[in-house]
Amino acid sequence: MIRKKRNKNKINLGDSVNLIPMINIIFLLLIFFLLTGVIQKKDESGIVLPESFFGKKKVNLKKELTVDSDGSIIFEKSPTNLDLLKSMEIISDEVIVINIDEKAKIKRFNEIIKIFKSKGLKKIYINVKHKND
Repeated sequence: MIRKKRNKNKINLGDSVNLIPMINIIFLLLIFFLLTGVIQKKDESGIVLPESFFGKKKVNLKKELTVDSDGSIIFEKSPTNLDLLKSMEIISDEVIVINIDEKAKIKRFNEIIKIFKSKGLKKIYINVKHKND
């Protein structure tokens, strides 16, 4: 009897384990549990978070400045001029809201901005008022 020699380098695919059916079953089980599972909103646990005085936000006081079309300046509901603005003490953390008329001169506005910039003011909000406002 003559036997054929098997090639040792050749791999027989019939001898290996086939994993495809097992992967199919795992995906089917995953889909089954996703579809049949009940999704509920979690109840509030009643945890009270501790408060820290270090984590509180700063309260920024907003101050309003109004520039009319004729160039007059009103700061905090009292008439003022550029010299009084220069002499006022303004903290750099304060917030200034400038309400400016649309017909006001840009030169006046630039002078006011330069004054606040020289005082180190960090936040300035600009609101342009129209005729209908």
